[in-house]
Amino acid sequence: MTKRNRPRLVVSGFSFFKKRAGVMRDHWECSTHHSKGCRAYVCTVNDEIIKMHNQHTHGCGSVREIRLKSGKTLLMKSYYTYHRNRKTPDGTRYLCSMRGCACWLVMTEDLQVVRSSEQHAHDPPKFYVYNGIYFRIKK
Repeated sequence: MTKRNRPRLVVSGFSFFKKRAGVMRDHWECSTHHSKGCRAYVCTVNDEIIKMHNQHTHGCGSVREIRLKSGKTLLMKSYYTYHRNRKTPDGTRYLCSMRGCACWLVMTEDLQVVRSSEQHAHDPPKFYVYNGIYFRIKK
């Protein structure tokens, strides 16, 4: 539930609020729709996602999975990307995808940060998104 007691839906780390509750389906808008003009939305039927436009005009403070054109899946947090390293007793360890960077995250299965070291000595990589696929912009 939101602060105003409205239903909330979280998909890939982004929060949505219920805009319209219909007879057949519900329409959800990104929680930053009004403040940042984000046009991302989700449609559900019986709590199952049937349609989604999940391309946001902003980052999220939480972690989300992104898919690269190579098919690889990375985690993105504050525009920095991390690749899967190994299982730990309290979750899965992810390392910064920038070669030589020592930053890491330990995450639960539902993408909650357990522990982290996030003092990056570099700028985050730059991407553009097309049809939900992330393409890295080379320097």
